[in-house]
Amino acid sequence: MFPAMRSNLSDHASVVRPSSLAGPEVGSWGRGVALVAILAVGSAAQSFVWPAGYANAAGNSAQEMPFSVSANHAPLGSRSTVLMTAQSLVPLVNRTITSIAFRRDRQNTGNYPAIAGAVEVHMGPVPSGLQTRRPHRDVFSSPPTRVVKGNLTVPPAQYTAGVSPFTLVIPFDEPYTYTGGDLGIDILFTTSTPATWRRDAVWVDPGTEGRIATLGAGVLGSNGVAPSASIEAGSFYPGGALISRVEGLPTPAGQLVVQYLGQKSNPFPLQGFGFPVGTELHVLPYLNLSLFSSDRSANFSRALTALSLPSTPALSGTTFAMQWAALDLGLPAAIPLNVTNGLEVTIGLPPAQTSDWGRTLWARGNNQVGVDLSTSIGPVDYVPVIEFRYF
Repeated sequence: MFPAMRSNLSDHASVVRPSSLAGPEVGSWGRGVALVAILAVGSAAQSFVWPAGYANAAGNSAQEMPFSVSANHAPLGSRSTVLMTAQSLVPLVNRTITSIAFRRDRQNTGNYPAIAGAVEVHMGPVPSGLQTRRPHRDVFSSPPTRVVKGNLTVPPAQYTAGVSPFTLVIPFDEPYTYTGGDLGIDILFTTSTPATWRRDAVWVDPGTEGRIATLGAGVLGSNGVAPSASIEAGSFYPGGALISRVEGLPTPAGQLVVQYLGQKSNPFPLQGFGFPVGTELHVLPYLNLSLFSSDRSANFSRALTALSLPSTPALSGTTFAMQWAALDLGLPAAIPLNVTNGLEVTIGLPPAQTSDWGRTLWARGNNQVGVDLSTSIGPVDYVPVIEFRYF
């Protein structure tokens, strides 16, 4: 199937630059507009809908971030970064991208109101469109290009049973020429008004038939949060990766964290050995991994590991257990270790299909590039539908 290529002779710009901007900001915008005008003389704008095949087909999923902002995070906004593989972007090679556009989802039947806010978009190369090991703040392999910064009015969107049009258009201050390689697009949207606007998205379920069962629960840390361990769905199969994380760890980041892997055991109370009240061990450990927490937000930090699994077919069906423990010096206990829930994991089968488009990262309440972010990492091939407009 050939990627959808379309002609757009006119766009309705959604971004308005504040009149108070001065100096380099105005200068770069002027150069960007001039370049777009020069390019437009010789050719009509074209578009490529990514992932290929979704120009006239609605996605099977939705993404709240970054245009849905909760009441708690309205002053700071929300951020989403989509990572894209080079093989999925071939039609864009050596094209000068002048804007990107999104459409509303079909999964939710409610209507979305207009939202007034501000947007900042960065684009640049990433080490891998499928990466999992780098935290959000290090997603780019070199300093990204800021392609737009300005006010944005997200248009209202009515529900339709068909395919919605690409009405949320973000024209660039600085056109971006894509020369190949894996690409990242980081979007920060801020607004003072809490609102919901879900964009159309797709997700390919790998269907690996792996299983995860939760064992017990973590205890409250000094930050008032019980840390929670989880494993990325669809990643644990022969030849894949066991991608696990723990959320809700205490701040500041940089605390010692230990991940235990082994055999499931009956709950073993640890309170009598000096651990915090309610602590239970659910793993008879054979292996442990030590690391430091990172990727903090205002109230907690997190840790992530990604272990490559051998391509041995016999590995499917293997069951093991894991649990995390983190140093929390604020706990009133002789041994101030905050122990998470346990997880029982059964290795699944290799996926029947993979599209390898990329993946999405998102975070709430973070308002500048480069800060530590408490980031959520979506599964492979869970991505928004994007229309790239270019000359």
